[in-house]
Amino acid sequence: MQEYRIDQFDIYILRILAKNCRASYRSIGLALGITTNTVKNRIRNLINNKILSRYVLHINFAVIGYKNNCLLIVHNNTSPDAIIGKLSSLGKVYLHVDCLGDMSVFGIVFKKKFDELELTLSRVIRPAILRNVFRGDLESRYVNLSPIDLKIIKSLLGDPRMKNEDIAKANSVSQKTIKRRLELMRKNHVLDFGIVYNPSAMKGYIYFGLIVQTESYQCQRVLEEVYVKFDSLLLRHPQTVHKDVIVLNLYSRNICDLDSILKTAKSIEGVTKAEIFQTVKTEILDKWIYQDIDEMLLLK
Repeated sequence: MQEYRIDQFDIYILRILAKNCRASYRSIGLALGITTNTVKNRIRNLINNKILSRYVLHINFAVIGYKNNCLLIVHNNTSPDAIIGKLSSLGKVYLHVDCLGDMSVFGIVFKKKFDELELTLSRVIRPAILRNVFRGDLESRYVNLSPIDLKIIKSLLGDPRMKNEDIAKANSVSQKTIKRRLELMRKNHVLDFGIVYNPSAMKGYIYFGLIVQTESYQCQRVLEEVYVKFDSLLLRHPQTVHKDVIVLNLYSRNICDLDSILKTAKSIEGVTKAEIFQTVKTEILDKWIYQDIDEMLLLK
């Protein structure tokens, strides 16, 4: 089989789906000036060639009770599954990124604050070595999810591109209700729709992540500058994991660019620390959310 190499149109499609994986084929075609069928065929190729691994629903964990979040960069001298098991004694692990150089990034959320979090994490993950921690609080203005909101989230966890009419049918409510509740949750940053890529299949490009920690109340200004400096390299719009941390997914054709990008990020006023990691594989760990939602529904 001939090796599939992505081109700039594929990159544009991935960028659109990374920002909103519920975007229709027609809307993507209109944005790029290509036909709906061309979009369908290209997405089919991206999936068949394992470049697009899965569609994913990102949830603001604050709305289900997790107010504290941190991203750990760990030097592995044990298996990632073993580290995830140890971290699960402290909170819920929602992300594992396997990186080059025996490194991993883990995302974990907590319902309570730890006074000496870095020391606690270092002890728990031994013999793995904690290299860096990016931490902060999660915030949400949307404080009370309704039962139908919770049911919508459950449906979309299983299929983020699920049509409104199918969500309505599965939950015995009207399409109008589904549309209204989804718009409200998206407006209030409860939900975000994206994709998971497979960097090893993205021939011709180097895919990597950049985590940036900012000073308090500087996140929005730093975010605006990030868009200016890195817009042409962004594979996914920046995620503000919490109020002082920004996560960027970037791509480049030249590995030598990575050092320059890191220096540029560190030079931005208001940035306290930054680190690049070259991704091999990304896992979104979201099965535990079903159980949390079921428990919340029992209390409604």
